[in-house]
Amino acid sequence: MPSSADTERAAAVPRSPALSEAAAGKYLIIGLHGYGGQGSDIRTWLRMIRGEQTHFYTPCGPHESTLARKGFEWFPITSDVGRMRDRGSAVAHGIAKDIKALQARLGIDARHTAVVGFSQGAIVASCLIGLVPACHFVLANGRVLPAAAGPTADTHVLILAGEHDTFAPVSQMRADLRSACHPRITYELFEIPGAAHEMTDRGARVVARYLNVSLMNEQKAS
Repeated sequence: MPSSADTERAAAVPRSPALSEAAAGKYLIIGLHGYGGQGSDIRTWLRMIRGEQTHFYTPCGPHESTLARKGFEWFPITSDVGRMRDRGSAVAHGIAKDIKALQARLGIDARHTAVVGFSQGAIVASCLIGLVPACHFVLANGRVLPAAAGPTADTHVLILAGEHDTFAPVSQMRADLRSACHPRITYELFEIPGAAHEMTDRGARVVARYLNVSLMNEQKAS
């Protein structure tokens, strides 16, 4: 189970007086870095997200990257979709246990939990849909795999694609979406003009705006 050092807090925003004390202002955001990266990379990218009691869990991949000179990987790189799913799912099961433990310790439910993944981290995040109690996902510059297990609650998935990304082309992500449909999952594709395979400031603003609005709306509906 992650220690208290694994969670961080963002800047404060006003709390709604209509919320119960147990749930008010509490959010959990999981950030999964890309190949050759580390947890601090995606934590920095998510710096614009507000919330007095917003907790971040941004672990590093379990292995040192084999192709990059630094950082970590979630699994050995492969272009085979079947192996990608198998390897991503194997990692996702371990992360799911950590997320559920954090939710229980912090008293945060699926509606107030979001998973954000970039590149290879987006593949792992995709494998977490339906596996972990979370209603909000952001898949940035990575393959969109069909949910292995259908979610039991309505789930929204924001997909970020770079206009000039050659590693996860927009055309491939559109093709992935055609085979990833599920009645309880709403997918939204946002293409970032001029962007390649990278975490851009424009992308950071899009993700922050999406999560600030979607999570806050869930709180108001609680």
